[in-house]
Amino acid sequence: MNIPENDISSGCPSVPPKRERQSNMELLRLLSILFVLVIHADYLSLGVPTGEELISSPVSTLLRISIEQFTIVCVNVFVLISGWFGIRFGYRGFLKFIYQILFSGILILALFLFLGHQVSVGMIGYTLYAGSCWWFAVAYMGLYVLSPLLNTFVEQASPKQIRNFLVVFFVWEFLFGWVKDIVGFYSGYSVLSFIGLYLLARYVRMYPGQWAGRSSREYVRWYIISVLVSVLMTVLELVITNRISGRFISHDSPLVIFGSLCLLLSFLRLQFQSKLTNSLAASCFTIYLLHCHPLTLQYFTDFFGGLYIRYGGAFYMLLVPWCLFAIAGICTLADRLRLFSWNWLWSRLQRFSAIR
Repeated sequence: MNIPENDISSGCPSVPPKRERQSNMELLRLLSILFVLVIHADYLSLGVPTGEELISSPVSTLLRISIEQFTIVCVNVFVLISGWFGIRFGYRGFLKFIYQILFSGILILALFLFLGHQVSVGMIGYTLYAGSCWWFAVAYMGLYVLSPLLNTFVEQASPKQIRNFLVVFFVWEFLFGWVKDIVGFYSGYSVLSFIGLYLLARYVRMYPGQWAGRSSREYVRWYIISVLVSVLMTVLELVITNRISGRFISHDSPLVIFGSLCLLLSFLRLQFQSKLTNSLAASCFTIYLLHCHPLTLQYFTDFFGGLYIRYGGAFYMLLVPWCLFAIAGICTLADRLRLFSWNWLWSRLQRFSAIR
């Protein structure tokens, strides 16, 4: 999800020129959006595994649990990337973000109407009301609006003050979000959770300390360990209670947060520049918007659910990557129209403001 570019300026002369995007982090964005597609093709499409499935199909069930745990870091990684670079609030960036949401929503509505599907007035309003049909878009919008305050805090506070705040915040999230959600963390699906992740990434970048001396392999090992521990805890939960509560696949799980940060840090050692990678990553957010709209998501889940019933576990696992790459490719091509129309619209707006 290539949410508003963190290096976009507001167009004011005092703002530094746009920085070149780092391809290693753009590659991480691409990996994360693929992870989003994977988790939607797993539990969301096939249902959460049960104790009966673990007994009747242990290999397939364990594989599904492992894949879900391996990819659940996707949302946290997107927010951590924003925190790593820091969101630079500007009207151009904010308008571009809103335009991307509205463009994707209108494109989906127009496509369904063109194909002869009935679209309710309620669904049209749900789509166009600031993208309220996408939880991530609304939560990230809140983070974007709050970013000047968060940036001021990390720039003016001492390292000890930021560290103490993060400790208190994540203990609070652990007790009143992950253990028992009382204050509205909603398993990490909230702007409140995003604030903690954003500040964590800002702190780690500004004061690397012990984080800087470790290798990418070490971070990858810790990431894999966090996944394996989550898988083990999920299997134990499934054996004991015959169900998966979702506790270990929530975005506010301590293991998921730790694994997300490790994955982010593992990519920092990669040093390369690729215009193709940067160009593809620019469409990550649109890939999310197009396949996660309520109208399209139902077809997405029905398709993968039917695929699993028809071909079974092993062959399904072979087919899924190709299908997901095809979906991502189609969404990326559709996003070219969004990029072209935005550049055209923004140039007209600039010309109009200059005339006035």
